[in-house]
Amino acid sequence: MKTWTSVLLMACVAAVPVAALDKEQTAQARKVFEANKNAVVFLTGVTQMELAAAGQTVEREGNFQTIGTVIDPSGMVVAALSTIGASGEQTVGAQRVLIKVKRHDQVKIVLEDGTEVPADVVLKDPDLDLAFIMPRKESDEYKAATWTVAAMDASAEVRILDTVLIVARVGRSFNLESIAGLSEISGVVTKPRKFYLGPTRPGAPVFTLGGQAIGITVMYKAPGDDSSRAVVVLPAEDVLKIAEQAKSAKPAEEEEETSPAPTDEEE
Repeated sequence: MKTWTSVLLMACVAAVPVAALDKEQTAQARKVFEANKNAVVFLTGVTQMELAAAGQTVEREGNFQTIGTVIDPSGMVVAALSTIGASGEQTVGAQRVLIKVKRHDQVKIVLEDGTEVPADVVLKDPDLDLAFIMPRKESDEYKAATWTVAAMDASAEVRILDTVLIVARVGRSFNLESIAGLSEISGVVTKPRKFYLGPTRPGAPVFTLGGQAIGITVMYKAPGDDSSRAVVVLPAEDVLKIAEQAKSAKPAEEEEETSPAPTDEEE
């Protein structure tokens, strides 16, 4: 059984050196962290997949453990699709293996107090590496839960060398502790779409020191170029556009059936 574990789950969430903050800036960064730490939740589940290689096809399943971010008062969570299992292609030795994810089962949103809320993956965007998870509102766990929301700010802008705050969470071995790190925006890419370079923790929300949530960190791949994978911050504007579709989506069955409708820009 294969296990997907989010990249750098137990590691520091910032990899880019930053200038030291003064006392006032540090206090402000801590305030942003405290206000948003419970919006970052732990996710667990089982990915059902089909592997095809050398003319043969087999069924497999793999556990995933990663983080996601609550972005709506309903409890809807966004995560990096690559950390829960995505369809794609891998090379094992000299053999090419095609992976088709069929569904995600036994999905749980694990809150800061350890409460496990049953949930479903309702929408996936393989191109942007986004997965949207909706808690089951009929469950007793959902009804008793309190949801902290990281409010994505579509108007937020950062520039190269700006310092940003990344909020994440470690696993059960460390009691689901909330963690934070500072990073610098090392680049701003505008084509073929806008994203920021710097933070390196897929699934984590990224904030300005003033508290604006500028986006979610994902593993991005340029269309048609498998060698171009890189961890980037997808701006809040893009996350929110797809989140609107996810609010009315039903639990996903097959990956190709759950990609969001194209935006005007993509058409």
